[in-house]
Amino acid sequence: MKNFIARIKASDPTQRRSAGNIFKFLAVLLAFTLIARGTSGATLARVVLATPERSEIIDAISGTATVYSADTIEITAPQGLTIAEMLVNIGQNIERGNAIAIFQMDELEEQRVREEASLSRMHLDLERLERGESIDASALESAQRSVRRAQEDYTATVRQGEADVAEAVEALDALIASTYGADAYMLPSAIRTHQRALEDYYSTLAQGQTDIATAEEALREINVDDTTLQNTMRSHQRALDDYYSTMAQGQADITEAQEALDELRTRSASTADRTALENAQRGHQRARDDYNTTRRQGEDNIHAAQLALMSAIDAYHDAIFASAIDPNPAAINAARAEVERAQNAITTAENTAEANLLTARRRLEDAEASLAQAQRNFNDTTQGDLERAETALETAQTRAADNLLAAERRLEDTEASLEQAQRNFDNSVASATEQAENALETAQTRAADNLLAAARRLEDAAGNVNSEVERAQAAVQTAMNRADDNRQTAARRTEDAIATRDTAQQNHERSTQQAADTSAQNVINATTLQLDITAQQHTVDILDTLISNIGILYAEYAGTVSFAMPAGDTTSTSPFISLRDTAEGGFEAQMQITRTEAERLTVGSESEVTTGGGNMFFTPTVTGVVSGISQPDDNDRVTITIALPDSNWNVGQRVDAQIILSRANYDFSVPISAVHSDNAGYFLHIMEQRNTVMGLQNVVVRVNVTIFASDNQMVSVMGPVSRSCQVIISSNRAISVGDRIRVA
Repeated sequence: MKNFIARIKASDPTQRRSAGNIFKFLAVLLAFTLIARGTSGATLARVVLATPERSEIIDAISGTATVYSADTIEITAPQGLTIAEMLVNIGQNIERGNAIAIFQMDELEEQRVREEASLSRMHLDLERLERGESIDASALESAQRSVRRAQEDYTATVRQGEADVAEAVEALDALIASTYGADAYMLPSAIRTHQRALEDYYSTLAQGQTDIATAEEALREINVDDTTLQNTMRSHQRALDDYYSTMAQGQADITEAQEALDELRTRSASTADRTALENAQRGHQRARDDYNTTRRQGEDNIHAAQLALMSAIDAYHDAIFASAIDPNPAAINAARAEVERAQNAITTAENTAEANLLTARRRLEDAEASLAQAQRNFNDTTQGDLERAETALETAQTRAADNLLAAERRLEDTEASLEQAQRNFDNSVASATEQAENALETAQTRAADNLLAAARRLEDAAGNVNSEVERAQAAVQTAMNRADDNRQTAARRTEDAIATRDTAQQNHERSTQQAADTSAQNVINATTLQLDITAQQHTVDILDTLISNIGILYAEYAGTVSFAMPAGDTTSTSPFISLRDTAEGGFEAQMQITRTEAERLTVGSESEVTTGGGNMFFTPTVTGVVSGISQPDDNDRVTITIALPDSNWNVGQRVDAQIILSRANYDFSVPISAVHSDNAGYFLHIMEQRNTVMGLQNVVVRVNVTIFASDNQMVSVMGPVSRSCQVIISSNRAISVGDRIRVA
């Protein structure tokens, strides 16, 4: 080194200047390199690293729940009413008689008209059910006429057969007289025997006809005593008249009491008091709307000033960063001044918003005081007269309902008696008819049997007569056979007509029974409709009460509000206000989760719930049970109800709840903040060290992974990772693959 310096000193001055310039250039280059390395390091993202480790992952559903009383009082209102103003909030304690909601008066009037129209339709349906339907007996009467015609045809056929047989016998007698003379003793023995058999046949035929005619007359003259049925029908009519008279009297009493109440209501509050109350309500609503508008406007102005401050801060940071490369103090000072102006703008916006909100709040308090005074003036009317009139109306309604129920029961008793009397009368008619028909059938059968026996005797006697007489007797026999065939055909037609008549009788009896069943069903339907009419009348009464209270609904129970529909919503069949009764029953907690999480739960699942207290090393918990899972709402959120064990719970208390589904240990687990995702799937950012022109550098590398399990802290992954991998779990700014980073 000394020799090198000596040679330089001994060299030419020009060369020494050149060497000096080279050393200066190298020094400057080294200085810029060091500055660049320092500046680059200052702008690099700072990251926090972690290595994969074995960890227990708990699969659970966690959330914050609110403690409620287990006993709920539900308050409903007629369906389809719009809530003009909700006067209570969730968690508020209310007493009986407190005003809880205000409904729109125009909708109350319209709804009352609709409900009264529906009530009128129900009364018309009740009258239709009470009238019933008559029974058509035309088919039975037609079948009875057919039986009478068939019996008349049978009688005519028998008479025609008798005439034909008599004509044949007369021809036989003429033949015998022309053959053997007029003296009967001269007739051969076979002829005399045949003559006696023929006389016996005629006698048997006449006796059979007499017996059949007697049975037919008995069938036509069936007469059953219907005195009991007529008396029962008159009793039923008297009960029906009494029922309608009781209904009309009850309606008249209710109308009279209602008119008296309406007249008192008309006189109760003066037009000035009512107008003052309505004006105070509108002024209160305008003050409330103005207060809300002022608050939102102030919040918007503050938010805009905050955004301007954030933009000024970003510009200030950018000026500092640019100054590190190209110093520019003026730009930094200008950016700092802009930040200060933005901060001052926020202060000004906050002060202005506070002043405007204070003014709006004072106007709202004045409007509330005016509304309270107007309400007191409105309520200082003849309340006692109104209560007595309402009591009189309720008494009239109760008396009318009791009297109508008693009359209805008497009507039902008489209807049952009438049905029994009708069945007894029908049974008597059927029994008498059946006996007469059996007697007729017996007479017809006996006459046919006797006539057949006489015909056989006649046929035997005719066998011994000579050929001429035999031919004449054969003609007689043919006439007898033809008459017997015609009689049997007529008898079959009579039997068919009787069968048809019996079928019609059965159909009539079934129709009578069906009519009785229909009448019984009508009684049931009428009873159900009476209950519907009572419920509908209750709805009309509620609407009348709301209209009389200028749309204000007063609480009938005391408790803590657990649910209240917001103003502007429309009532339905569900309650629009729910109260929690803290005086009785236990406690439960409710929290909301997503639909996907709820699909993994079942009623009866255990849940760990914090009870409060404890310290940094121990948090006391108790085990509850999932007792209810609601249906998803419009936002696909599901409300979970957890039954809590006995403890020092408070209504409205916020507790942490965790429903554990499973737990397991996994070898490669990383913090949940280390996992990212895009369209290609899940991935990790890994730090690797690489040699570059700037030396050894830390570079971001992407590693695709698959997720096995996760909880709210750790994620189990599978992929090209090892225990020695340096996984990036956080960064002070956004990073991407290939970025240079430094470890915090």
